Amino acid sequence: MKLWTRHGLGFSLLCGHVDHQKSPYARKYPSVREAYPQLWGRIGTNQIIWCSIEPKEPTLVPELEQDWILNVPRESILRFVDNIVWNRIVDLAPCELPQKLLRQWDDDALRLHPDDEAERERTRKVLEQDFWEQPPPGDSWWDSVFAENEHCGSVSAIVQHPVRSEWVLHNPLLSQ
Repeated sequence: MKLWTRHGLGFSLLCGHVDHQKSPYARKYPSVREAYPQLWGRIGTNQIIWCSIEPKEPTLVPELEQDWILNVPRESILRFVDNIVWNRIVDLAPCELPQKLLRQWDDDALRLHPDDEAERERTRKVLEQDFWEQPPPGDSWWDSVFAENEHCGSVSAIVQHPVRSEWVLHNPLLSQ
């Protein structure tokens, strides 16, 4: 499966270890630092790499960040993470929603109010508000953080660090 991931200059996916204290994401959001140990416990390791299942826009600061492209066998993906649930866990919701869900709300609003744009807009807003206000299924959002596969909406893939060299399609450390 083709995956994309971005890391700070000089960080190698092929060797060493992941120091989550250096992650700009973890440094910026204390809630992420607090949630990581529980995530690692559920995965079984803290040596993980978050990957996007869709291409990323090229980095705007290539002197600070580097983009990697991987081709990882599905059986080597540790878990798929539901990005919306993760953002709820780390208090970064509301966040960007999948286009499929937004289109569904548009379709529902159109079906209910085919001739009234103002009512369609109100309906879309109510649907979005209801979505963000819903309680977690089960006891907590942690019960839903993992997705079954990459087709479950907005997901990321988590792979073990270090990655195997044969998985690397683009290595920015060798491209310089």
